Amino acid sequence: MKVIPDIVLNEHKEKQNLISIKREDIDESILDGFILDYNKEWLLMLKEDDFIFDGFMMVKREFVSAIKHGSTQRFHKRLFQIEGKMAEVDFGKMMPAANNRGSSITLFLRSLATDKVVILENEREDIFLIGFIEKVDSNGSIELKFFDGEGTIEEDPSILSQDELTLIAFDSSYCLHYERYFRRMKKNQRASE
Repeated sequence: MKVIPDIVLNEHKEKQNLISIKREDIDESILDGFILDYNKEWLLMLKEDDFIFDGFMMVKREFVSAIKHGSTQRFHKRLFQIEGKMAEVDFGKMMPAANNRGSSITLFLRSLATDKVVILENEREDIFLIGFIEKVDSNGSIELKFFDGEGTIEEDPSILSQDELTLIAFDSSYCLHYERYFRRMKKNQRASE
């Protein structure tokens, strides 16, 4: 699959275009949002869903098969402008640059707060993990303290390689509800001790 050229990504980023992303080999679902930053491997985007900004997603660039910026996306952006919602978008948000301490994604995952709920997906194998980042090795191994839909945290961490990831999501409504739940639980535990 041909990777979308930097010049195309940069144009959408600079013009703050609302776009739709297709990933034909990964998922039938369309991802909508604004490109905030990108590098050779990843796109950092603000996710848009039914006129609601719903957190951030990092999309593995090699799986993006097409980007659409048509009349529907232009009209939806215009509605955001009319309603003053574009001021809520942090177009200055950036991914960390790779350095001698690790890749961009390694540094990003290490930078997350210990109580930050993230979703790690390997959509090629239909793997969806939600939890807290425990550890990110220099060899690309990620340990995630996984919890199920009922908020039960597994004792042993789930381990996933960065190479397996197709998407990372955080600060979505889904993630934030769980973050608030776990913060309340932690606060209640401390109060009862």
